[in-house]
Amino acid sequence: MAKITEETKIGEMFKKYPETKDVVKKYKLDCFGCLGIEQESVRNAAWSHGLDLERLVKDLNKAISG
Repeated sequence: MAKITEETKIGEMFKKYPETKDVVKKYKLDCFGCLGIEQESVRNAAWSHGLDLERLVKDLNKAISG
């Protein structure tokens, strides 16, 4: 079962799984320093940046599984 879902908040994800920051950088998401990361979900981040949500979630979970 995936630990990171579409509804996972970006800020929560960074605190719990700091290794996901590399994936976020790869996708060129400007989450670092953004005031909204505590409320923004992975789904919203993907949508607002025109990214494939399923692929992003898959890559984030891959990063935390080793």
